[in-house]
Amino acid sequence: MYGLHITNMAQDLIKAGLIPESKLAETIEALSIEWKNRIAVTWCVEDVIAAAKEKGKVISLDLAMEALENMLSHHDAQCGITWDTILDTLEDDYFKEQMEVAAVKIAKKKVLPLMLHDIETHEGKKLLNKRLAEGV
Repeated sequence: MYGLHITNMAQDLIKAGLIPESKLAETIEALSIEWKNRIAVTWCVEDVIAAAKEKGKVISLDLAMEALENMLSHHDAQCGITWDTILDTLEDDYFKEQMEVAAVKIAKKKVLPLMLHDIETHEGKKLLNKRLAEGV
């Protein structure tokens, strides 16, 4: 686990009110000890969005998360989750249909999809979710 992931986890615990901010350093140290002899490869919704973009498709953050959860539940444990796994998941009929629905909504409103670099910010993510919730 990268130090950044551990720090983000500790900060999320503070935001959730589970630990006081004064315990950040101790929490990071405890999480670091827990992960000392372990590794984890992580994928995030931004990876799924980038894969959809590579295919010329639009995908919401919620659908990207659903795709990640689907991959976790159905991946081949001997191969793990790879970029090809993400691309293959997006070819699943359900995900293709959902991306087409999003594309039609965007076309109807004549709104261009947000580019990947626009959603990498917190404000960009909020804007994308708002547009998709409004049926854009």
